[in-house]
Amino acid sequence: MKFVPIVLAGGIGERLYPLSVPEFPKQFSVTYDGKSLFQHTVERIRDNFNTEPIVVVRNNYQATIAKVQAEKIGISITLAIEDKECSNTSNAIRVGIQKAKVSGLESDVYVVFPADHYIGDFKQILKLLKNYQHGTLSSVVIKGSYIHPQYGNIIKIKDSFKFYEKPKSDIIHDETIHICWNTGIYVGSENVLIEVTGSDYNIDYNVQDKVNSGKIIYRPLVYEGEWKDLGTWKELIEFLLSREDKRVIKLDKSGLSYGYDENGNPIAFDVLDLVECEGGLHFNPIALVKANNVTAIIDLVRNKPITQESEPKYPIYREWGYFKVVHESSNYKVKELTILPGRSLSMQRHFHRSEHWIVHQGVAKVIKNGKEYYLYEGQSTFIPVGSWHQLSNPGKLTLKVVEIQRGDYLEEDDIERR
Repeated sequence: MKFVPIVLAGGIGERLYPLSVPEFPKQFSVTYDGKSLFQHTVERIRDNFNTEPIVVVRNNYQATIAKVQAEKIGISITLAIEDKECSNTSNAIRVGIQKAKVSGLESDVYVVFPADHYIGDFKQILKLLKNYQHGTLSSVVIKGSYIHPQYGNIIKIKDSFKFYEKPKSDIIHDETIHICWNTGIYVGSENVLIEVTGSDYNIDYNVQDKVNSGKIIYRPLVYEGEWKDLGTWKELIEFLLSREDKRVIKLDKSGLSYGYDENGNPIAFDVLDLVECEGGLHFNPIALVKANNVTAIIDLVRNKPITQESEPKYPIYREWGYFKVVHESSNYKVKELTILPGRSLSMQRHFHRSEHWIVHQGVAKVIKNGKEYYLYEGQSTFIPVGSWHQLSNPGKLTLKVVEIQRGDYLEEDDIERR
């Protein structure tokens, strides 16, 4: 039986704000062992399924991010774009199957992987796939101990299964039943997956409807290794602490910092002091563990106040690469541009700002008012207000340029292209 993987990389991960935002969401911003969750996902697939390019479904926000991060680790992907009018996991799976077919990756069975989870024993997942029964729908599940309000819950009653997506905890009281939690890894033939994704709801609710009504035969694949959703600050903190990640500040043996609110009530809260991602280091203000009428958060890490930025400086991705705002003030802004090999910015000019480019790494090709020249590491050039200009990377290595903008208006819409 041939399995073809499809990676879903279009989520937002809003519970991890401000580390995860629509422009730079969880699957790309959360890192461990030097790689993002997305990079770990496609690397596992490349190494174990022996298939390239890998089909990755994403929305327009994440188009360039996925491509850039895959290229960084030498993996070829083929991108499928979700329908803007119907952006959900059911639509994403249908789009992914169609992309696989037109890319020559048509298969007996497709395996759908979320791009934002941690899987500790992927070899066990591969063994479970061998138990898949053709014509049924399966998903990889882990054993649960209670009805989880944030997961899909698979309940075995005698020889049949019931599926409940993010239910209320009081849906069932029988302590003799067996409960499993869904990981979101679905397995099925094209016909089965098209059937279960037929209506425009997230697949988990479609599965709940089809399985509980008997329209689809469902068989869970029980995984006994380590799996993490990493969907909340608490989960992320505990995961990084377990890996002795130096980016996590642990203030006492329990991993909690303690203080008192303005009324003298004791409070306790988890602190992920500084989270390092491609966007920089950011204080997390959200991960709370409540105790005794929590009404305030004390900014106490290493006995000094924390300065919290309103928005993180995450990378902004473009077709040519990405840029980060390093510093900005009322009349100047400093950016770091990362331009991929063989890519170019558009020919453009600005009416309210000048620009000064300094090459930090690589070789830059510059066109300014019709004149073409090259800059090497440590060299710079000045672009006056109103000058037509274009920056390109003609080399085989990544180009990094520090751009200093100066003027009375520094927003991205001050631009004319040709």
